Amino acid sequence: MKTFDELYDEFFGGDKPKKSRRGKKSPDSGKLGDEMKRMIESLSNFRQITDADEQFEIDNEYGPADKVEYFMEDELFFKRSTWSVEDGEIVKLEVSDVPFEDEDTKTLEELLQEALDSENYELAAEIRDEMNKIKNN
Repeated sequence: MKTFDELYDEFFGGDKPKKSRRGKKSPDSGKLGDEMKRMIESLSNFRQITDADEQFEIDNEYGPADKVEYFMEDELFFKRSTWSVEDGEIVKLEVSDVPFEDEDTKTLEELLQEALDSENYELAAEIRDEMNKIKNN
């Protein structure tokens, strides 16, 4: 899981607010304020849906997702479904403490082989490390 500082740097591109010698914000701080407002507005549009019927309605309204990704972080399993719509994207993120069952789900060995075949060695190393974690537990 990313730290607050990592997320901050990722969102703002590493530009942290600078203070002058007297402790006052530099002229660039207005830019930061605008970015913060934009981030808060974006976050305020998110909502958590816990009702299974409402989740079912969303899935039916938009049909099959345009993109489905599975990943694991901090011993939690994630399924991110993305639909492209006229105004942007709708993202549904499901979190579980057990792996998701799906016919399209691939084993770590299959993912590792795909990463090696496509010469994506960084991803292959991450998958290998995850396999070693599981093997050692």
